[in-house]
Amino acid sequence: MESKKRANPIGDTHDSFPNNDNNQLSDETDAKSCIGGPPVGRSSAVMPVGRDSEVYYMSHPKRGKAVIFNHDKFEIGLSERSGTEVDEQKLKTCLSKLGFEVWVHRNLKHEKIKDALEKLRKEDHSDRDCLLIVVLSHGGENKIYSSDLEYKPKELWEGFTPDKCPTLAGKAKMFFINACRGKGYDDGTLLKGLASRRQVDGPSNSKPSYRIPNQADFLTVFSTSEGIVSCEIYF
Repeated sequence: MESKKRANPIGDTHDSFPNNDNNQLSDETDAKSCIGGPPVGRSSAVMPVGRDSEVYYMSHPKRGKAVIFNHDKFEIGLSERSGTEVDEQKLKTCLSKLGFEVWVHRNLKHEKIKDALEKLRKEDHSDRDCLLIVVLSHGGENKIYSSDLEYKPKELWEGFTPDKCPTLAGKAKMFFINACRGKGYDDGTLLKGLASRRQVDGPSNSKPSYRIPNQADFLTVFSTSEGIVSCEIYF
């Protein structure tokens, strides 16, 4: 299978190294200048591709694991999510066709979700291309619901950083969350159908109108993760 586009190695770097003056990062620029390499004693991992590779290596013996956390019933007064079993089945079919080993967990409590993620973190992913995790549940602003309580989305991925899961270093780790992120509604905007550029005699050749979300067509990219400085590293 054709290799996937790889994330920029500089943009992916989340380490912040202090300067030599007062052990504080300079605030002269937005992107901090981090001279030198990581301090001795930092964690290390084997990279499956070169530093400047523009694609992920996607020819390991296995595609990788795809784990689905599906919630339709809750113990905390939330409404039942009817129809989510259809999404689960379609995901299983699609991901299996893409070569993933698919595992499904239904209506787990928060502690069981943490256990499943920890078990997955401890696995040897050396012969796998990537990791994919899906959550189907209720949610809110910076929170997702297990069957018994709410938790922060970052709990899903914070255990798979290279220092904690070295066999996934340099590999794609994908997280898909199907849940509300607040109580607001996007009313969208009606796009009117345009007539065909080639006008001919006879009935109108215009296209039907349709509505798009107001939040459509945005791509927002940050140079670092939430809570981490943006760091320019020179080796």
